[in-house]
Amino acid sequence: MLGLLLVVGTSVSHDLLKRAIFPEIRETRELLAARVSAAIAIVFAGLLGIYPPDYVAAVTSSKKLRGTTPIEVSRRLHVHADKALAILEGIPAGGSKELRLTLGDIRAMAYLGKYYAHKIRGATELAIARKTSNTESRKAAIEQLGLAAEYWLKYVCVARSQYKNPLWTNRVGYVDWEKISNEVLSDIKIAAEK
Repeated sequence: MLGLLLVVGTSVSHDLLKRAIFPEIRETRELLAARVSAAIAIVFAGLLGIYPPDYVAAVTSSKKLRGTTPIEVSRRLHVHADKALAILEGIPAGGSKELRLTLGDIRAMAYLGKYYAHKIRGATELAIARKTSNTESRKAAIEQLGLAAEYWLKYVCVARSQYKNPLWTNRVGYVDWEKISNEVLSDIKIAAEK
C-alpha cells in the first residue's frame, strides 16, 4: 500500500502539477501535494473498493458489482508503477547522492506497487479457484504470485542497496526483508495446494 501511495502522490505532484500546471512549483509545495494526493487516494480507495471475498462471491454467482474490483485495483497499480518506472528511465542521477537515493526510493516503491498488483490479482484468482475448483484460476494465481515474488525480490534488491536490513519503522517496528521474502515465496506453494 505504501508503494501505491508513493506512486500516486508522485504522479500527481510531479506529472500533473510540476509538468502541466505549475512548472515553477517549489519542492516543498510539490512534496505537500504528493502527501495530499496520497491521503485522497486512501479515502477514494476506501469508499469505492470492493472487498475481495465479496468480489469472488459476486463473480461466482453472476451478481452485478458496484465499485472498484480487486482486478481493477491491480490494473491501476500496474499502470501507476509502470509510469513511475518509465519516468525514472529518463532521469539521470548525475553526481547528486540525494537525487540518486530519491530515485532509488521511487524505483523501490514502484516495484512494491507491482508486487502488490500481482499479489492482489493472485489472491483473487486463488479465492476463485478455491470456491469453484477452476484449474485455470489456480494456474493464474500461481503465475501472478510468482510474478509478485519477482517484484518483491527487485524491491528488496533496491531497498537493500540504500538501507540496512532489518529496517526500523515507527509504525510497525523492524521490517526484515529476508523473513518476508521467505513468506512471499511460500505464497506460491500455498496457491499450488488443493
